[in-house]
Amino acid sequence: MNRPSDRALAIVVSVVVVAAIAIGVALIGSPTEARFRRLDQRKAQDLDFIENAINIYWREHSKLPESIDDVRLQLPYPPFTGEPYDYRVLGTTKYELCARFDRPSEQAPYGTFLAHSRGRQCFPREVRKAP
Repeated sequence: MNRPSDRALAIVVSVVVVAAIAIGVALIGSPTEARFRRLDQRKAQDLDFIENAINIYWREHSKLPESIDDVRLQLPYPPFTGEPYDYRVLGTTKYELCARFDRPSEQAPYGTFLAHSRGRQCFPREVRKAP
């Protein structure tokens, strides 16, 4: 049963399957790309957690911590890289948090950690005083 029509059908089906896979990867991205985006999202969540810890520290001590170690109970580190987050005091209530991102973010609210470019990004912050 090696008719030319069977062979042609097999070729057409193979081409359709390969095209469908290529279109799927193009639309949703490769598994590696998805992994990098998840890691970057985790880093943004970690920075948000650190920002909250700094705000609590400020409310309890009326000053910013001198280093990120002052608020480290079990502060997270970026998954996969193990690269620590950077923290720098800029004034009595102002500071910045920095992290290295693998990919630029998609649309996200400006001013959040979710809005970032690729590479090392620093986010200026100011403590949120309790009402």
